Amino acid sequence: MTWLEIEKLVHAQMTPELAQRVRALRVGADLTWRGVCSAIFDYPEGALLQDLAYMRGDQPLGMFLCEAAAESFGEDAHKGTWQ
Repeated sequence: MTWLEIEKLVHAQMTPELAQRVRALRVGADLTWRGVCSAIFDYPEGALLQDLAYMRGDQPLGMFLCEAAAESFGEDAHKGTWQ
């Protein structure tokens, strides 16, 4: 699977619940992209991403998760509270 395919998959599987959990991890708990990617699989919302569980802790996957979640809130994962 290419990075572009992974990015598209993350965006396609982003639900409001998953986005809220990612936001809580990144903004609330101040985790890095790698930290978000590692932690998300410990929560029920992470079950949507089980096909990507082998990438647990991967920085680009964490970035894709944060970008998709931020977009669902009308925010930018590279600005403001997301950073």
